[in-house]
Amino acid sequence: VTQVLRSKNGTWTGGRIDAGNSVGEDGIHLLGNCSDITFTNMVVESADDAFSATAETTAGAGGTGQGDSTIERIVVSNSILTVNGFSGIKILTNSSTGVAFIQDMLFSNCTVRNKSGVTGQACLITNGGYAQGTRIRRIRFSNCQFDVGTSTLATHQIGVTACESIVFDACTMLGSADSFIRFESTYKCGVSNCDFIQTYAETQSAALTVSAINWSSGNSVVYTFSGAPDL
Repeated sequence: VTQVLRSKNGTWTGGRIDAGNSVGEDGIHLLGNCSDITFTNMVVESADDAFSATAETTAGAGGTGQGDSTIERIVVSNSILTVNGFSGIKILTNSSTGVAFIQDMLFSNCTVRNKSGVTGQACLITNGGYAQGTRIRRIRFSNCQFDVGTSTLATHQIGVTACESIVFDACTMLGSADSFIRFESTYKCGVSNCDFIQTYAETQSAALTVSAINWSSGNSVVYTFSGAPDL
């Protein structure tokens, strides 16, 4: 795990992080009071979360004091975030922490993908501590690509719960047409100018099967059928 603890006014440019194959090994994990940090031109691969900013417990790892912490003004740009297990991007608070704030973040020109995990989501943003006053708000995704890859998790590719002003603009989402994105109990959240492209096969009928779906470029998608009738 590469942890950023109680830090501010920092820049991380370039480099590769391979966080291994075990659960709990995040690529980059922000904890405690962090502000004004920029990550750019990163290549990250992880078995847990590729990039995360969380307030999950009162004390936290290394006594980081997550309970009343604030993570704000964070920029992640021109980076590839790959996960083999859980979330490409995870932003989370829960009911075991105090009054935490995660806010004013920008993800720009990033590729976020699940490479091979069977439980993975491309992006999970959940404010589980909303009842005690925690807030996740003002997070923007611009010109990003989200790819659920080979994950077999039967849930939404991008999930946003109990948050404010989470916006996806000019993004491309590759994966399941039935569960690209879900907003639940949110305020001022939205999607604009995004492309949603189904990229995996599913059965159309007992006799006719889509055996392959391949995204070519732009809005071009190639379908390959098998079974009867012979198309």
